[in-house]
Amino acid sequence: MAHCCVPYSAVGAIFMFWVGMMILKQPFFLLGLNDIDECKDNAFGAMWMFILTFTASVFTVCYDSTTMAREVDHRSIYGEREDRPILPPGMSSYRVNSEVELSTMDVDRDFVPDYEMREII
Repeated sequence: MAHCCVPYSAVGAIFMFWVGMMILKQPFFLLGLNDIDECKDNAFGAMWMFILTFTASVFTVCYDSTTMAREVDHRSIYGEREDRPILPPGMSSYRVNSEVELSTMDVDRDFVPDYEMREII
């Protein structure tokens, strides 16, 4: 979640800074502002909240990257260390048998035309 908040809060802080500067320097471009000082304070307050969110998100991303980088000690249910990855139940490895087994079903040769009787080599 913090990875999404970093760019979002950075863009939000820049945008709210721009809005605050527009209200401060050129309020006549923004129609419908009743209290210019209140609008300016709200824009800069939102900017500081975006900066706080950006700082917290960057801290979280850095903290997660350092804690995830540590080696995870995988141990089996008996306590000895496992050097292989943890597999889903019933699997011994990620290897897949890709050989095709031929059917052992008896085929009535009188029923099947010759062009449909092909052997797989």
